Amino acid sequence: MVGRARQSTLPTTMPPTPSSRYQRLLVRRRGSCFCTVMLMRAHTSKAGDTDHPAGRTLFLINVPAACTSDMLKTMLSTFGNVRTVTIGTLAPDSADILSGEITGSRTAHVVFKSPVALEKALASDECLALVGGSSDSTKTGKATSEECSREELQTSVDNFMKKFEADEARRIREARCPCCGMYSNDC
Repeated sequence: MVGRARQSTLPTTMPPTPSSRYQRLLVRRRGSCFCTVMLMRAHTSKAGDTDHPAGRTLFLINVPAACTSDMLKTMLSTFGNVRTVTIGTLAPDSADILSGEITGSRTAHVVFKSPVALEKALASDECLALVGGSSDSTKTGKATSEECSREELQTSVDNFMKKFEADEARRIREARCPCCGMYSNDC
């Protein structure tokens, strides 16, 4: 029997970006099956801004937490020489501040040495490889900051199972009819 070629179920076109001013930049960490979507556009410089010159600066939104400026510099050097990378955070919305959830999105300004490199980056539609960084750079959050030994984990699992089994036995006892000892569904 001759096997058929499997057709891809992935969409061939991406849905439109939230704002037409931004374009998508797909990024995949080495060894990962998933892409992160960053949004990019040419940076609009304010008067006298020499750190982020117009025509050579790329502005990125949704920069992954584990991503460093060196990793971005290496990844974006495929378009041309990168002079500097500055990572920052967008100010949170006032609604986020009022609700107590202050979660600003990470951003980056990437300054290329030539305007041609910026144009190449904006014209790109390929998924770029995000390489570099140490394995510790991906540890972000409580679950990974409080690592425990194998014995501590086993003790925690054993305690959970003992409690679960005791609760299950209590539920079974309570489900029995007090007068005849049968399950309440059988009375």
